[in-house]
Amino acid sequence: MATLKVNLSSIGNACDQDTTPAGKFPGPGWYVFLNKCDGTPFVHAGKEYGPYPVDHGYVEIKDVPPGRYLLFAIVNPFPITHPIPGGEVIYQSNFASHFAVVEVCCGCHDLCVTLYNSGWHYCVQVIIYWFQILAMQKQIDQKVAKTAIDAMNVALREAGKTLPGDAEINKQIARLTEIFKNQKQKEKIE
Repeated sequence: MATLKVNLSSIGNACDQDTTPAGKFPGPGWYVFLNKCDGTPFVHAGKEYGPYPVDHGYVEIKDVPPGRYLLFAIVNPFPITHPIPGGEVIYQSNFASHFAVVEVCCGCHDLCVTLYNSGWHYCVQVIIYWFQILAMQKQIDQKVAKTAIDAMNVALREAGKTLPGDAEINKQIARLTEIFKNQKQKEKIE
């Protein structure tokens, strides 16, 4: 049986650790859940593996049998504010961290996993690209996509600054999205 040593990053900054004190479920705080690969809660020997309160970005999950699992964190209450450079404090957090797929092998003892806790700006930007791609593929009406994209772009502009780590990831995703679009257009021409 292994112990998962789980770190939760600071919001929008993969290199720092979250500073939220542990909560008592279902009270305020971050909680980690270990699920089976099909997304259902993992239960072994009558024990459900979650919720585990995250204390200042860290929690250990003990006695995890060999297997492949989905690991994620979720926050209560939903609104999380975060100070950003310049002293401004704005609403930043997503409701849930990114997921990690964890492979616990036979004979494993300790496994370290860090969950990235992106800001909401990142997720909204990814959804915008998703709507653009769906419209290009004609899987969603272009007018519907444009309405949604325009509304989300207004929300991004009106709702404060993007965290520095998320801002850099968003720039890279924007650059890669353009490369992919150009490649797709090139393929149509050839």
